[in-house]
Amino acid sequence: MLSSLKPHRLKAVLLLFLAVGVVPIQSQTAKRAILQTSRNREIPDASLPCSPEEAKWWQDVQQAAKSVKKEKGRRKEAQVFLDLMQLGQEKSYQPPVPDTKPFILSKSVPTYEQEARVEKINGVVTLSVELRADGFIGEVGIIKGLGHGLDERAADAARQTIFLPAVKDRKFVPYKVGMEMSFNIF
Repeated sequence: MLSSLKPHRLKAVLLLFLAVGVVPIQSQTAKRAILQTSRNREIPDASLPCSPEEAKWWQDVQQAAKSVKKEKGRRKEAQVFLDLMQLGQEKSYQPPVPDTKPFILSKSVPTYEQEARVEKINGVVTLSVELRADGFIGEVGIIKGLGHGLDERAADAARQTIFLPAVKDRKFVPYKVGMEMSFNIF
């Protein structure tokens, strides 16, 4: 049935199944298509009524988010983005957009633990990560680990994720996501 769908429809169906965890995605091509679709998401323009100050803040947030994505989370760009998130909190600005899921802007790549490198441990660590409403990472839980120090390295990398929080009823809200961190020795 899925093979009869057009490519853009197949991506949407696979995203839906992945989001609810119904179907494990086995194909590397399908995984790449899903990741590419989610990476290309753009933070929406202000579409709900807001003050001129909120509109300007939101434009600045959009621009900073683009810079974080473009520069792959470099410290300077990330700090500008986080400062804007803090400013929004201080001024009680509300995101002028309809409800939306979080936007992952940058994920860190975990480093290998020396013990695991010597043992030639390869695989994926699966994590449950809380994306807090204030733009910081909350709890990080290991769902499926590899041991040998790699679980901790994966959790540390997850804690460096830069994201725009989910929006519900014009407020940033916490959101739990699953993350996978791959470890491969070539």
